[in-house]
Amino acid sequence: WAIFKIQPSAGSSVSGPADWSFLFAKPATVVASVRYLGAVHFKAQAITESEEEASQAAARVDTYLNLFRSAESAVPTPGTDADIKTFFDSLKIQSQKNRAVLTAAVPVGLIRKLLAETPASIAPQAQPESNSAEEGKNTAKRKKALHQSR
Repeated sequence: WAIFKIQPSAGSSVSGPADWSFLFAKPATVVASVRYLGAVHFKAQAITESEEEASQAAARVDTYLNLFRSAESAVPTPGTDADIKTFFDSLKIQSQKNRAVLTAAVPVGLIRKLLAETPASIAPQAQPESNSAEEGKNTAKRKKALHQSR
């Protein structure tokens, strides 16, 4: 679970995990949850001050989803990964009274693929082998120089 407040008037000082204020004209509270039911189910509800604001936020998200889907269909060779297709097909946005509700199901296979393809920038770096005797001499020299400088 995660609960955070979106303050559009605050600009970049949004108190949530991302700057989603471009979706909202007025403050909103977002309640997000994740649960496992054979796939990872994600749900985020943006609670707004009025039905109109919720409807506008849902329409903006729907526009982004439709743009993405249109771009995907325009590519001559669309992706063939069934897990990714299942994920994007599961993305839904609805307006329910004063709430905009986004849902998605992330297949376990997609999570496995994402975790298996760890970017090199966050993968552990191999440490060069060192000569511990040489390191010991260098440490002793540094200590001696520090003691002499006092």
